Amino acid sequence: MTMIPGPRITIEQVAAITGGRWLSRAEQCNVAGFSTDSRLLRPGELFIALHGKQFDGNDYAVEAQSRGACGVVISRISEGWTTLSGNVIRVDDSVAALQALAGAYRQLFPIKALGITGSTGKTIVKDMLTGIMARRCSVLSTPLSFHGQIGLPLTLFGLRPDHELLVLEMGISRPAEMVKLARIAGLQCALITNISETHLEHLGSIETVASEKMRIFDGFNTGEHLALLNADDILCRRIGSELSCPRVTFGLEQEADFRASRIETAGSKGAWFDLHYPGGKMRMYVNAPGKHNIYNALAAICAAHSLGADFESIRTGLEQFHLPQMRLEIHTSSVLEENVTIINDTYNASPASMRGALDALRQMAGRQRTIAILGDMLELGNFSVTAHEMIGQEVQGHGIDLLLTIGKQAAHIARRAIELGMSPEAVFHCQDTVEAAELLHSQIKEGDFLLFKGSRLLQLDLLAAQFIGGIRPTKLIIDLGAISHNVRIIKERVGPAVKIMAVVKSGGYGHDSRKVADVVVKNGADYLAVAVPDEGIFLRKAGFDRIPILVMGPTLEQEAIKLVKYGLAQAVDSPGIVTSLEHEARKKGVRQPIHLKVDTGMGRIGLLPDEVEAFVDFIQSCKNVFIEGIMTHLSSADDRNADDFTRQQLALFNVIIDRLEAKGLKIPLKHAAASSGILFFPESWFTMVRPGILLYGLCPQDGIQTQFDFKPAASFVTKIAHIKTVPAHTPISYNRTFVTEHESRIATLPVGYYDGYNRLLSNKGRVLIRGHSAPIVGRITMDMTMVDVTHIPEARTGDEVVLFGSQHNQEITLAELAHQCGTIHYELIGNISARVSRVYCEE
Repeated sequence: MTMIPGPRITIEQVAAITGGRWLSRAEQCNVAGFSTDSRLLRPGELFIALHGKQFDGNDYAVEAQSRGACGVVISRISEGWTTLSGNVIRVDDSVAALQALAGAYRQLFPIKALGITGSTGKTIVKDMLTGIMARRCSVLSTPLSFHGQIGLPLTLFGLRPDHELLVLEMGISRPAEMVKLARIAGLQCALITNISETHLEHLGSIETVASEKMRIFDGFNTGEHLALLNADDILCRRIGSELSCPRVTFGLEQEADFRASRIETAGSKGAWFDLHYPGGKMRMYVNAPGKHNIYNALAAICAAHSLGADFESIRTGLEQFHLPQMRLEIHTSSVLEENVTIINDTYNASPASMRGALDALRQMAGRQRTIAILGDMLELGNFSVTAHEMIGQEVQGHGIDLLLTIGKQAAHIARRAIELGMSPEAVFHCQDTVEAAELLHSQIKEGDFLLFKGSRLLQLDLLAAQFIGGIRPTKLIIDLGAISHNVRIIKERVGPAVKIMAVVKSGGYGHDSRKVADVVVKNGADYLAVAVPDEGIFLRKAGFDRIPILVMGPTLEQEAIKLVKYGLAQAVDSPGIVTSLEHEARKKGVRQPIHLKVDTGMGRIGLLPDEVEAFVDFIQSCKNVFIEGIMTHLSSADDRNADDFTRQQLALFNVIIDRLEAKGLKIPLKHAAASSGILFFPESWFTMVRPGILLYGLCPQDGIQTQFDFKPAASFVTKIAHIKTVPAHTPISYNRTFVTEHESRIATLPVGYYDGYNRLLSNKGRVLIRGHSAPIVGRITMDMTMVDVTHIPEARTGDEVVLFGSQHNQEITLAELAHQCGTIHYELIGNISARVSRVYCEE
């Protein structure tokens, strides 16, 4: 359904464009929009009745009229239509009519359009390119996978007068489809990502695939047209040799206009590479893992540059790119008692995308054990057996540790992998996902990396879902994309001159410090901060060996050996720890960074103002310790009634800095602002800020989150485990603190205060079930919580329950819960138990 705010087509033109026959005619009118779903139709729109194997829109034409359609386009008269009235146009082929209308509507907008086709990578390239170009102009691009014979026309109906560029994904599976799409799209540029063994069931051979894809360039015979091609793909090169329009190429192996070299993988995060382009070279980062995404990035760069984008926009767009859902979603989960990483790539499967997923699995896992759960690749026709055998070769070549295949065709993957030397004890074949689930539970070990990959019809996404989040339904879902967004908001607020020290102490405020550190570093954090040395050591062992890490809490002198060994800076306020650091640093032959901790009004730890200068003199007598930073802590920055006190703290901190600098001491890093300081006191930013709770989208005051566009990263969910109906006057839970007033349906949730769900919410908190609030009744126990669902008759066992987060446009915030418990959200999020599985995604 699309409402048209700009140029209009009249109902008379609809009949002419579609070649339709009037069955009933009413007054002349403009078409306000186009709809193929009577349930979503708005008054004034034209209803186009499509039909397929499982539905027939002609049966809903009368309903569309009752909802205010300006007219209907049908291919047959429904039996339920007793009297024809209004504007009714009959056509032979409603899909052809839809396409004709979309083509006519497209011609009303004289803007440039770029089409993207290929066997794999179309959606990723489209999304990368859209992200880049949207920084420069208003872009309409294909939503989701609306790239076929129906989806593309519906995309075109979304054109508005303010759009300046069309980016269209164009997918085909049968002969002659590309000709139709290209005709209605009005392309000036077109790109082919690659050509491989997809849709062979209807296209027959890879040569036919190439010839059909090539039709995207129909009419490209002038200097105003441009073809963008993969130089490493032999069929793309052959297509290029037959074109008469200008061509631009991209690739890794062959000489190309846009080429990547010196690729440095960042594991599950993405990859760095040198981009070679006409006239220069620059270092790039793409925020997506796997070699195949280097190709996708090169294609997007090639297209963006051809459309006029500057390299800074290209660089930023690729750095901020996020993979779509179900395309290499990465979840760290607890399955049984084992912590594993799950890569969910169940969107679809072809030989090329399967190879790419295996490559990404190997890169992400490093030395950890890998398990590939691979299903049938469909629509391969006579090529199917060969294609699946090729993937068996890829499995063996990538050194996959354990292979589990599902489906009749996937058996060829397993057989070929064994033939090439993979141990038969490491290969399993299952007939269905039920058998696969049972087998996986017996095979998974601590630290495993699991890849789920197969064609959509096999429903491997449902199999993956059984392991994402583990067996217990209670889980903390953490959106890493929200954390990325929050870091960028902070970075934009403080500006490029101010560094960011991301506080990832206490397990990243319960979100997992490794995952949080990964995201914040990737998005521009300059420093990490922890509370105790062991937290810093944990990060160093997790691979964060280059970024500086500050231990902010007090550290015992005997732990100085840890600080020096693992290169951790320490906040100091006593000679004892400095002396120990000097001793250990001298033994190692290194210089140890420290940050002076000054107490300007917190009254906790830190040097008093009149102690600072003498302490600095002592430090300067130590040759292996140097002052990298000076810091203080604002005690009341979140209390706007205490602004005067905060300004007194800042004034005192400035006086101390001025005195030290007057003595010739230059301190590079000066930091006072935590989350509240970042929001409310720009004068507290100095040369570095220390965001903590803001990273996670939690703000110190109500209303601030919306004002600054911070996004909460975590949602706490469970499921209904049991429902029963009890009579009036029934006490619920311990101590009978709640007694039903009437017959009630009580749902039991498998979550309690041991999981971190605060007991103070008893009898006053609420949860969300099917978009409705359900009150907590009775005491929250160690492992269970009871809620009243009498007013939600459709509630069933297994329904998702939101403890905090969003559901059906309803939301429960941590701030709401904190207010009910008389505490702060820091405490609530930090107290969520390790028993609760953490599931990570980028939504």
